[in-house]
Amino acid sequence: MQPRTLLHPTETFGIHFDKLCEALGDSADAFGSDLAKALERIKQYKWDGSLPIRPHGSSGTDFSCPINEEFILVFSRETDRTGEGVPLTVHLHLQTIESVATVE
Repeated sequence: MQPRTLLHPTETFGIHFDKLCEALGDSADAFGSDLAKALERIKQYKWDGSLPIRPHGSSGTDFSCPINEEFILVFSRETDRTGEGVPLTVHLHLQTIESVATVE
């Protein structure tokens, strides 16, 4: 059985999202659509390598996923498990949005 996945936007994520949308101006609607698609992809992700989700940083719990050609979504992952280690709930904490140019 696939564990359920919950998205948790952090305060930092909200601030960065608002500032980015303000800077994008007329392009903010298209970006919002791209972000919604990326969120749906990571929410349905089975952690089997089928999406371009990559480790981000050195913590081992942070990951990134492309939003579009210009931006990536950075998030951390936490998993609630049964006593036998079976995953119950995956918590994805949305941390920030970064420019691809910054990451490269």
